[in-house]
Amino acid sequence: MNKKLIILLTLLLLLAPCYKVYAEGTNENNLDQTVNDVIEGMDLTPLEDWLNKIFNVENVKEVIIQAIKGEYLSIEEMGNAFKGSLKSVLTSLSALFIQVLSIIVICSVLSSIRPDNGQIKDLIFLVCYCSVCLSVFTVVTRSIARTKETINELSAQIDGVFPIALTIMSALGAKSPSTVYQPLYIGVSTLFSGIIKNVLFPIVEVCACVALFSSLSERFSLKKFLLFLSDAFKWIVGITVTVFSFLSIIKSISASTYDSFSIRALKYTIGNSFPLISGFAKEGIDVVFSSAILIKNAVGSLSIILLFFALLSPFLEVLLLSLFLKLLPALCEPIADNRITQLLLNFSKVIGMLATLLIMIFIIYFIVLFLVIMAQNGLVL
Repeated sequence: MNKKLIILLTLLLLLAPCYKVYAEGTNENNLDQTVNDVIEGMDLTPLEDWLNKIFNVENVKEVIIQAIKGEYLSIEEMGNAFKGSLKSVLTSLSALFIQVLSIIVICSVLSSIRPDNGQIKDLIFLVCYCSVCLSVFTVVTRSIARTKETINELSAQIDGVFPIALTIMSALGAKSPSTVYQPLYIGVSTLFSGIIKNVLFPIVEVCACVALFSSLSERFSLKKFLLFLSDAFKWIVGITVTVFSFLSIIKSISASTYDSFSIRALKYTIGNSFPLISGFAKEGIDVVFSSAILIKNAVGSLSIILLFFALLSPFLEVLLLSLFLKLLPALCEPIADNRITQLLLNFSKVIGMLATLLIMIFIIYFIVLFLVIMAQNGLVL
């Protein structure tokens, strides 16, 4: 009897390495199969529409699978998107630059013909001022409208993408989606979007109107009022981003820690309650959690890339427009009236506010998506 037992144990020991290799291969295949099954069962329409709009790519599920493997959108695709945005912006703004520069030069030449005639000189200045205002103010209002439209579209896209990641997080059995990320998401969608739409955008629009008349007269000036609005805008943006960053990071740290310990406790309970099948149960839990975390991270990373390129074109537009409005006074300062150069500088401040709004919305949504990516990544240990 002892000899038979020894022979049986020897056979089991010899077969143990082969069984282990088979188990690892099975787990890897199970993970790939689980990931594919989960992706096939998800409604990724919002993310697919967003991806198709920016990169003209329709198969979002294939892109997510490539992202899980570390193969994101190719550098060529992202480079083409960047070149296309830059080319369209330069084409539209170059015409404005040449037009305003030509108006200033022509008016300066006309003023120099009869320098002693004050009435003619004032008339030429008024024509020049109105022409420059008409050209620049049209582009500024268009940039304001486009920035507002971009933020509205981006908010709608995030409203569609964020629930996808939130659903995956809820499937992991953690409490952080309900205790942290849902209030955080609602705060972004309502409170901070309301601050941007109902407070910051009206300030930008008022600043644009003030800049239009601030330099019309040498006696009547609105520079200090424009400076006050600009400072108020900066303070509101700074306080909003600081408060949001502080609250979101602090709450997410505590929630992620709680979830990590709760999942470890679950594994420990299973291991001690069912000792005969504890190894298989733990591996099954790891496969489910690993597939969900991989998909969540892929969706979050892809959303950050799409967020960047969604804001790229309007940001390049306001950035180059602000640069042109600062370059024109530098080039025309020797020949142009000081009120014309000051007008252009005031408009450049308004455009700078639009750039600040785009950066602000990028930071807020980036923090939310980044916290979603980092949440629960330590559950599979």
